[in-house]
Amino acid sequence: MKPQEFEKRCSEMRALNSRGIAVASRSNVSGEPMTIKQVAREIGRTEWWTRTYFKDVAGALVMLGLGKRGRRRYDTITVPVEVFERELKRFRNN
Repeated sequence: MKPQEFEKRCSEMRALNSRGIAVASRSNVSGEPMTIKQVAREIGRTEWWTRTYFKDVAGALVMLGLGKRGRRRYDTITVPVEVFERELKRFRNN
């Protein structure tokens, strides 16, 4: 990685980290369920952690995969906005 690219990426990451969870923008205001990728971006966690956490949360929509492709079973998880906001409040309180 070139030094200019590295500095640019570092400054972008610093800007994202400085705003914190409380300032995260809601790109999904239409009320449609959010994907794991969207939720992970909003709370600042990895997709793996988000998938593992929301798989057991009450209210998250889990559609079981039909079979295995590789090591893990691929389930589709969507999170309604209400459930996301409830869990976000829990994260902030802890």
